[in-house]
Amino acid sequence: MGKPTEEQRPVIENASANNMVIAAPGSGKSFTMIEAVISILKKYPYARIGMVTFTRAATNALAAKLQKRLSKKDLDRVLVDTFHGLVKKQLDMIRWPGKMLIGPAQRSVIHRALKESGVTMKFAEAEFVIDAIGREMDTDVISVRHNRQQIHLFNTYQALCQKDHVADLNALSKFVVGQMHSGKMRTLDLTHLIVDEVQDTDSIQFSWIALHTRAGVYTSIVGDDDQAIYSFRSSGGVKIFQQFEKHFRPNIFYLNTCFRCEPEILEVAGALIGKNVYRYAKELRSAKKGGGKVTFRSYVDMEEQIQGILSLINQDPHGWAILSRNNAHLDELESLIEQPVIRYGGKSFWDEKETSDVLSLMAFFRQSNDPRLMKRVLALFGEQESVLDDVALSMRGRKVTFGDLAIPEDSSLETKTLHSNFVRFTQESTDKVEIAKRFANLTKWMESSSIKMRSNKGTATLTKIALDTCKQWAEKTGWMNMINRAAAMSLGPRKMDEEYSPEKVVLSTLHGSKGLEWNKVIIMSCNADQIPSKRSVGEEAIEEERRLLYVGFTRAEKQLFVMWYGDPSFFLRECSEEKIKEAANIRISPVYTE
Repeated sequence: MGKPTEEQRPVIENASANNMVIAAPGSGKSFTMIEAVISILKKYPYARIGMVTFTRAATNALAAKLQKRLSKKDLDRVLVDTFHGLVKKQLDMIRWPGKMLIGPAQRSVIHRALKESGVTMKFAEAEFVIDAIGREMDTDVISVRHNRQQIHLFNTYQALCQKDHVADLNALSKFVVGQMHSGKMRTLDLTHLIVDEVQDTDSIQFSWIALHTRAGVYTSIVGDDDQAIYSFRSSGGVKIFQQFEKHFRPNIFYLNTCFRCEPEILEVAGALIGKNVYRYAKELRSAKKGGGKVTFRSYVDMEEQIQGILSLINQDPHGWAILSRNNAHLDELESLIEQPVIRYGGKSFWDEKETSDVLSLMAFFRQSNDPRLMKRVLALFGEQESVLDDVALSMRGRKVTFGDLAIPEDSSLETKTLHSNFVRFTQESTDKVEIAKRFANLTKWMESSSIKMRSNKGTATLTKIALDTCKQWAEKTGWMNMINRAAAMSLGPRKMDEEYSPEKVVLSTLHGSKGLEWNKVIIMSCNADQIPSKRSVGEEAIEEERRLLYVGFTRAEKQLFVMWYGDPSFFLRECSEEKIKEAANIRISPVYTE
C-alpha cells in the first residue's frame, strides 16, 4: 500500500485525540496505524507512543514494519508490546519479587487446587473456570456467573499461588490495574496509545486502557466488532466499543474498504454478517476489480469430503489453507495430505496437560533440585499439600536434591516409592532392558495414582503415548539425552511457529485463522451439527458463531470453497440459498475437475 486512502487519511491526521477506528478485514489498519505513528512523531518531538497488540507474533510483525520506516532515534520513542508484556514492564519498574506462572507450571497448580479444594470437576472445566474468574474485575459479575463450587476452586488456586510466591497473567494484570487505580503505581510514560484488535480485550485490559486515557493519554482503539470471536476468553466484543464511546466520546472512523478479498468473496461474507443485530453497521467494499470465486460443495459423508479436498489440492498444490470449526476434523485430514503441512490454532501434542505432565516428570530427573518442579511431579502422584510444603522447605533450606533429603513420614506410598528409587532414574543408561524396566515402574506408579493408560474404549491415553515416545527417545539416544530433551521442552523457551510458504498446506481452526490470509481457502465441515456449535445457546452465542464463519470467509483472497456433508449449516442459507441449491443438485464427485 502506498499513499493513505480517503478513509485512512482522517485517522492519521487526527491521531492526537481519542479515536475509535472500526476496521473491516483487510482494510489496511496496520498501515494506517504506522502512518499515524509517523505523523505523531513528526508533529510532536517529545511524543512517546505505546502500541498494544494481542499476540507476540503481531507485536513482532508490527515492530519489524516500524523498523523499516523509522530512524533509531524515533524507534526509541515507540513502545510495541502485548498487554501482558506492558504489564510485565510495569511490574519490573517496582521490582516485583514473584515468579510468573504459565504453561505446565500453571496447570500443575490447577491440578493441586482441584485436589486441595475437594471440588469434583474435570480438569479442562477447572482450567476454564479459573481463567474466566481471573479475567473479571467486577466481583458482582463473578458471583452471578459462577457458583460457589467454582469460586471456592478459584480461591484455593489463588491461595496456592500466594503460598508458592507465583502469580498468573490475570492476577498480575489485576494487581497492576488496582495499583494504578489507587495511585500507588503510575501509568506508562506515554503521550499516545494505539490499541489493536480492541474487540478482544477483557474487563481488566479495558480498565488498563481507560486508566491511561483518563490520565491524559490520547488513545486510539482499533478493531472490528464483526471479528469478536473470543467470548470464551471473556473478551468484550462490541461492548468494548460501546463503553469507550460512552466514557470518552471519541472521534469515530470507519475503514470499510477491503484490500484482501475479491468482491465475490466479500459479497457472500457481507450477506452473512449482515444477519447479526448487535454490531456497528458498515458498508463493506472491495478495492479489487473482481474475478474471485466462491464455490459451495455438498458431500455424502466425511470420507467423501476429504477426498474432495485432496483432489483440489492435487490439481493445484500451492496457496491452500483448510479451516474447520474444530481440530478433530483437521486431525482426520492431516495424515492424508502429501504436501508439507502447517498447523495453526490448536495445541501442540506436548502442550496438553497429560503430555506436559510426563515431560515435567522426566525433567525432574534432570533438575531434581528444583522445588517448583518437585511440587508439579509429586502433585501428579496425588501428594498432599502439607508434604509438598515440607519437602520444598527442606530442599530450599538444605540446598539438596529430592533424592538426597529425608522425606516426611506422612508422605504417600507413591512419593516414598519414587524417592527410594530416585537415584536410579537420574543415571545414564543405554541398555534397552533397563530402560524398559524404568518405564514399566513409572507406568505402574502412575496407574496406582489413578492416572489412566487406556481410555474406556481401550485406546492409549495421551499419558501412555507420551511415555512410549520418551521411551523411544531413550532407546535411541540414551536415558540422559531423553531427560535433557524433556527438560528443554518443558522448561525452555517456546519454539517459534514454523514459517509459512505457499507450497505448504495450512490447517487451522477458524479461531486460529484470525489475522491471517491465503490465496485459496477451504472451509470444511460446515454442517448443521458443527456450526453453530451445539453449545451455542441464545442469540449472542449464535451471533458469535456467525462472526466466526465470517472470519473464515474473509481469510480468502481469490478462491473460497465452502464444504459440508449431511445437512448444511443454516448460516450458509443466509449467505446464498442459490449456491446451496446448486451444490445439492450437482452431486460433486471426489474426482471432479474444474
